[in-house]
Amino acid sequence: MKKIKLPSNFLLIMTISIGLFSFIILFLGPELIKSRLQHWHINDAGQVGDVFGGTVGPFIAWLAAILTFAAFWVQYTANEQQKSDLQDQKKAANLINFENRFFELIKLHRDNVNELQYIKEDSKETFVNRAVMKMIFKEFIECYREVKKFSNSKDPYDYFTHKYLSQLEKIRAKNNIKADAIEMAIIDIAYCIVFFGVEAEGEAILRARFLPRYNNHYYFRLLAYIKLKPKGQLSEQSKNWDELRKLPLKELRNLIDIIYTHRKYISGNILLPLLANNLITHDSENKYYAGHQDRLGHYFRHLFQSYNFLDDALLEDFRKYFYGKTLRAQLSTYEQALLFINSVSSLGMNWEYTFKPKNNVNERLNTKGLISTYNLIKNLPGTHFFGIEYKKYYRSVKYEKLNHIIP
Repeated sequence: MKKIKLPSNFLLIMTISIGLFSFIILFLGPELIKSRLQHWHINDAGQVGDVFGGTVGPFIAWLAAILTFAAFWVQYTANEQQKSDLQDQKKAANLINFENRFFELIKLHRDNVNELQYIKEDSKETFVNRAVMKMIFKEFIECYREVKKFSNSKDPYDYFTHKYLSQLEKIRAKNNIKADAIEMAIIDIAYCIVFFGVEAEGEAILRARFLPRYNNHYYFRLLAYIKLKPKGQLSEQSKNWDELRKLPLKELRNLIDIIYTHRKYISGNILLPLLANNLITHDSENKYYAGHQDRLGHYFRHLFQSYNFLDDALLEDFRKYFYGKTLRAQLSTYEQALLFINSVSSLGMNWEYTFKPKNNVNERLNTKGLISTYNLIKNLPGTHFFGIEYKKYYRSVKYEKLNHIIP
């Protein structure tokens, strides 16, 4: 806050001026008045005193008023300065408390990343720290391709329920999303599969989430298809999976329809080709997509709460952006890519599309959500990965001008 300058020079000059003026009045005034009255042939000392008192009295009263005002002004400015100093101290204390809490959140974020571990059961490789996020992102891309292969219709109602499509269209219009609704559905479905997995517990969660959103004829058969993908990349089943994926889409969908229709009597069913029989397993806990809810759930909850804490803080916009940039610097490219996917999916739309700030009184940079306000995905390279264009989802983010895409 701006310091209030006390008028010490002004008071000094005014005091000297009043002193000189008083000296002149007290010592020269009576003589001037006496000489003037003698000119008028008036020599009565009482009359001289009356004239002097009547003339000088108002000036004395006026000077007293000025001095009284000056004293009050000095007191007022001193009080205002004290208030200003107290506000500055309070503001500094609040900033220190905020920084202590915020940098503790950054430390916890680093700890969360450092504790990440993922053992790929098919290859027995162990991944730790940020390498885990890279592997999860690659699994999403694999799943995205599988879901996209199975989803060739251009009719939104082949994917969505009427109610959810209406809700999604409102979200797209409100947030100026230029991406196609079907692409958003494919991203959401693929990410939810990677997040929850298709083993017994994960599949139950997926069905509960998909039921109010997606056409059950579509997603039931899609899950039946995804569940066929085996874990081992070099196994005989893996080769059969590759052959299955090479089938024309119509033939593949017909085959999946048979598998889904006869799922309760699948053993020895003569309707199934040998290729499908070789892929079907009754082990509900041995699927390729086993889920990452235990890793991603905690990671994104903490990251969201960190940015929510920052956004709710009573700080100037430029300070908020500075701290937001500091936390963003902790995110690797793959973390930002997963954050982008998470925020587009139904699991993470509250990052941006359905975001509601806690503190409505506090001024924010704008009315956008956290992704756009703090440019959280600005370090994503290029303009897209695997056909998913960032700009269609977040048009106001200032992306870096890099020519390559995520490998």
